[in-house]
Amino acid sequence: MAVTTQGRDRARWTLIGLFAVTGFTLSAWIARLPAVRDALGLSPAGLGGVLLAAAIGGLLATVIAPAVVTRLGIPGSVRLTGVLYAVAYALLAVGVGIGSLAVVGAGLLVNGVAFAGGNLPLSLGSADVERRAGRPVLPQFHAAFSVGTVLGSLAGAAAAALDVDPRAQMVAMAALAVGWRWWAAAVLPSERPRTVGGQVPVASAAGLARAGGARRRTGRPGDEGRGRFAALREPRTVLIGVLALAAAISEGAANDWLALGVVDGFGASESVAAAAFAVFVAAMTLSRLAGTRLIERFGRVAVLRAGAVVSISGIVVFVTSPTLPLALVGVAAWGLGTALNFPVLISAAADAPRLAALRVTVLGTFAGLAGFLEPPGLGALGQGVGVRTAVLAVAVVLRVVIILARVVAVERPADLAGTGDGAAPASIGHGAPRQSATAPLAEPAVAACRAV
Repeated sequence: MAVTTQGRDRARWTLIGLFAVTGFTLSAWIARLPAVRDALGLSPAGLGGVLLAAAIGGLLATVIAPAVVTRLGIPGSVRLTGVLYAVAYALLAVGVGIGSLAVVGAGLLVNGVAFAGGNLPLSLGSADVERRAGRPVLPQFHAAFSVGTVLGSLAGAAAAALDVDPRAQMVAMAALAVGWRWWAAAVLPSERPRTVGGQVPVASAAGLARAGGARRRTGRPGDEGRGRFAALREPRTVLIGVLALAAAISEGAANDWLALGVVDGFGASESVAAAAFAVFVAAMTLSRLAGTRLIERFGRVAVLRAGAVVSISGIVVFVTSPTLPLALVGVAAWGLGTALNFPVLISAAADAPRLAALRVTVLGTFAGLAGFLEPPGLGALGQGVGVRTAVLAVAVVLRVVIILARVVAVERPADLAGTGDGAAPASIGHGAPRQSATAPLAEPAVAACRAV
């Protein structure tokens, strides 16, 4: 049964709300990391080790989420995600209350599964919205997520200022996560996959769910696995994956260590540290709201390279600033420069529609590695030189983005030969391609390392 225009509009706004709620619950938890660290008596290295549990959960989710969405559909998957969030925050509340690292680690593991796995049904729904819109609207969904992170970090700052027990806040977040998702699941439509010539087209959002999230059906056993390994043999795809790893380290470092750096580096209160994180996510929100126009006007290479320069400058100011107000200027620059990395990289990976799902999955795999490298790496470094100084390592990593930015340029028709597409993707503005409907598929793996 076809979905009416009114139904599609309602689904679009429901998805935007889900993205926002996801950002809200994530940042509200991140804003209380200093209090959680102190309650558990963790060193920076110890906290980095605990945060690995979320990365493990996220990686597990990227493996099982496609099968779950295939069986339950998008609405059912959204409901399941709400239940997982409730379990995760309940475990975190209990773990903090009794001072148990094992219980907190279990909560982070389940939170990682819920966050990364829950992004797949949202990504499939937003993919369908973008396909029907016929223009790159993905930054709008990213912006909704960022708006949610701003509100969540402000809520965390207010809770810290009012000395709200982190356990009570986590219980409230559990109620919000499960309640909103169960309501939204009743609104989201469930369409059956379309077929072309007996095959499920890769560019179809519903088809991607049917095809296991990131595989193209060929009708021959083993083709799907060979296709994924073939994408790993493409130099351009691997280099885009390296860029995704660098981008995920940058964004993840802010999520995991910014508030702690403000507390330890400037002797600020937890509420001030949460407000500093709000500055970061607010800057990301502004950048993503302007993202479509920037990419249309200047193209992907220029936007990606300029963003890296701005981020590096911001990190240097944050680390070296003698005063907190000046450091917040650096935080804002860091957020502005980081915001468009993944929209640009996902778009570049999806240039060839028939290979987009495989290539974007490779990108997400590289980005997921950040969850295993950044928390323990910066934690160990922060143990020796201090958390704020340790963040300077991110500026070194971002030099890779400046050096390799050219690989995100639109693939020429000759580059697409043999992919079955026959022509370069439709472009808008100065060579910025319209993002494929499969582009959001990177989000589950990309977000896996950010599920703390």
